[in-house]
Amino acid sequence: DSLADFAQRAIQVNLALGSIFLKLAETPDSVARLKYLQMEKEAFIKVLSIDPNNITANYNMALLYYNQAVRIINAMGYDEDIVRLIDIQDNTTHLFIESRPFMEKADSINPYRRETLIGLSGIYFSLNEEEKYREVEKRIQDLDRNKK
Repeated sequence: DSLADFAQRAIQVNLALGSIFLKLAETPDSVARLKYLQMEKEAFIKVLSIDPNNITANYNMALLYYNQAVRIINAMGYDEDIVRLIDIQDNTTHLFIESRPFMEKADSINPYRRETLIGLSGIYFSLNEEEKYREVEKRIQDLDRNKK
């Protein structure tokens, strides 16, 4: 059919695949998790190559990196040596930096989405961007106040 919109179909399929891989990546098997995370990333990148303003793909790409950083932080022991702590900080900082443009893009598309604002808040806090963190926290408070 010459009228078929294959781009929209590709977006729908890849959003669905990305969501499936997101769920599969919750496995405790670290090798499988890395494989599914890569597949998730590829699915959402395909969506963004067709539609760079797709809020779902931008938000999920941001979460992909954000959640990896949080997983590293949560796995950290209380007795880590200083070299290991520096390595963890470097890795998580890199992941939060990777997450930031996708979350900012999602926010620019819909500046009233609470989930995106919470993600931005966490990213800015983790990157010690205090002014941006405070601005987003104020936006969350304003959003919550306006919902009442």
